[in-house]
Amino acid sequence: MAQTLVKDASEAEDMVQESFLRAFRNLDLLVDPGKFGPWYRRIVFGVCVDWLRTFRPDMYRSYGEEDSIN
Repeated sequence: MAQTLVKDASEAEDMVQESFLRAFRNLDLLVDPGKFGPWYRRIVFGVCVDWLRTFRPDMYRSYGEEDSIN
């Protein structure tokens, strides 16, 4: 998912690593351990969106434009 969003393999690896750290720090917020997968994917998505907003704002804005065209 991270590589699909940021379109760069090495940056995606950094996003996944940051996501693991955020998940580990916030494990106490996970109410249902059976839903770890969706919970973690949401964290990855959030990390990628934060990165895109900061470092690739043009790419971030283009995702919204693609959605409105379809």
